[in-house]
Amino acid sequence: MKTGVYTVLISLLWMMACASCGSSREFSVLDDYDNIDVLHIPQGVGWMLGPIASMGDKDAGKILKGFKSMTIVDCEGNRGRKEVMSCVKDAIDSDRSELILEVHEGKEATFIYGRVDERRNKLKDIMIVADEPGDLSVIRAKGTFDISSLLNEQTKRLP
Repeated sequence: MKTGVYTVLISLLWMMACASCGSSREFSVLDDYDNIDVLHIPQGVGWMLGPIASMGDKDAGKILKGFKSMTIVDCEGNRGRKEVMSCVKDAIDSDRSELILEVHEGKEATFIYGRVDERRNKLKDIMIVADEPGDLSVIRAKGTFDISSLLNEQTKRLP
C-alpha cells in the first residue's frame, strides 16, 4: 500500500514540475511584464487533484472532482494592471460568468465570478480577483465545482 501511495505522490510531483510556469493563452499578453508572475497548472495535472484530496478529506475531494486547470496571476505595482484586468474581462466574457460575490474592506476589494448551475447545484469556471493597493491577484480555476461540498467545507470552519 505504501508503495502505491509513494508512486502516486512521485507522479504528482513530476506532473507539477511539468506544469507550465508560463501563462495560459488567455494571459500570454502579460509575458513581457517583469512585475507580473503567471503560473498555469494545466488540465493534465488537474485531474489528479480530486482523488488525491479525497484520501484526506471527502468534501475536499468532492470540491476538486471537476477541477480542470488553474491560472494564478500576481501583479505587483501599477504597471500592467490595465492589461491584467483586460484579460480578466475577456475571460469573464468568454465563460459567460457573472459576479457572484463582491467584498470591500478599506482600499481592498475581492470579486468572485463564475457560472451557477442551480439545477445541478454546481459552480463552473471560478475567477477570484483580489485588488489591493500595490498588488492585484487573480485566480482562475476552470472546471465544475460542487456548491454543497464547498458550503459544507466552509461551514465546518465557522466558530
